[in-house]
Amino acid sequence: MKKEEEAGKAAEGLAKPAQKTQERQHEGKHTPQQKDTAEGGRATHKHFVYIGPSAPNGSLARNSIFSGEIGEVEKHLSSVLEKYPKVKNLIVPISQLAAASKEIEKTGNALNRYYEELVAEFRKENGQ
Repeated sequence: MKKEEEAGKAAEGLAKPAQKTQERQHEGKHTPQQKDTAEGGRATHKHFVYIGPSAPNGSLARNSIFSGEIGEVEKHLSSVLEKYPKVKNLIVPISQLAAASKEIEKTGNALNRYYEELVAEFRKENGQ
């Protein structure tokens, strides 16, 4: 009976690393904003960067940096956000900038999709 218990415990021990590997793989599929939300939300951050394309007429430039809570940043950008709601999805905490920059380059993920949709919207507005 001891051997059966030991075999059961050994099998449990083998399952745990596999489960952790699956959790790590699943974690890697989140956008930086999703990871940030899981870690307490953007509300806890005080510095943000806009990683989308520059908006027409200079209303918002790529890599613009903002200080303050996310609500203050969104209030500051209210006229831009009203006209281009997708901009909100491309405002990330500076601490997530490196990861977001990598993600935005990968075709098919949320950040890339928002970026490409804004590029198309801005081109349409500029008559291109």
